[in-house]
Amino acid sequence: MIQHYFVAAWVGQTGKNTINMYGENNNQNAVINIVSEPLKVSTGDSVSLENKLWIGPKNQEEMEQTAQYLDLTVDYGWLSFISVFLFKCLKWIYAGLSYLNIANWGLAIIILTFCVRGLMYPLTKKQYVSMAKMRLLAPKLNELKERYKNDRQRLSMEMMELYKRENANPLGGCLPLLIQMPIFIALYWTLMESTELRHQPFVLWIRDLSVHDPYFVLPILMGVTMFLLQKMSPTPITDPMQKKIMTAMPIVFTAMFCYFPAGLTIYWVVSNTVSIIQQFLIYRALEKKGLSLKKK
Repeated sequence: MIQHYFVAAWVGQTGKNTINMYGENNNQNAVINIVSEPLKVSTGDSVSLENKLWIGPKNQEEMEQTAQYLDLTVDYGWLSFISVFLFKCLKWIYAGLSYLNIANWGLAIIILTFCVRGLMYPLTKKQYVSMAKMRLLAPKLNELKERYKNDRQRLSMEMMELYKRENANPLGGCLPLLIQMPIFIALYWTLMESTELRHQPFVLWIRDLSVHDPYFVLPILMGVTMFLLQKMSPTPITDPMQKKIMTAMPIVFTAMFCYFPAGLTIYWVVSNTVSIIQQFLIYRALEKKGLSLKKK
């Protein structure tokens, strides 16, 4: 029986006898029943049956020692192999902070976010450089589309020749993003499922990283940084309705994050802030080279 941060599990003896398990729900009470095969005990003999019962938080290390696969009750989703690694990194950072007498899970989340964003920086830079090249090629592409609008085969050939000549890749902005997304999703699940954040304070009014910010300051900061990041990022969307939807996204996400765990919201605020700084630095470097991503 699983809750968000807790699990109750009966660990029967494997290989000794057959155990049948079934559950039922009666008056909102969940009941798990375990029935084993009958044992014959001769007169004067004795039989000892032992089973383990785990009731408590999802402490992965202790659950792994209690029974094989019991730690898998911590559900990181389909990217668990990445989430487990990120969780170990988070615990390693926290252990380092503890050694320095500044143990704080919120600070560990911030450091982990900086590390992840730093490792992803080469891909981020490649993404924006590719977007800059595609923006510069837009007038030439429009000219080719107008010239060969009745000959799709010739248009495709001319576009491929233009990409080759200008050393541009139309998918160059998408591929780095596709590589980064699984890591960010895995980090999201790492922070959502980490029992260690329960009842752990951060600073000031944030007294529990596993519950939402009681004053909604972090969600508002998340919405503001998301809005700024959206304004800095060029978009090929021209449809007015789609533009309105994109403009409303920071408001929608702010409302959603009002009831997300504070630890997760800290991650998004820091991640957005780092992205803004990275984009600013990348844009300045691109402008010096004559490539610009500023909206016209």
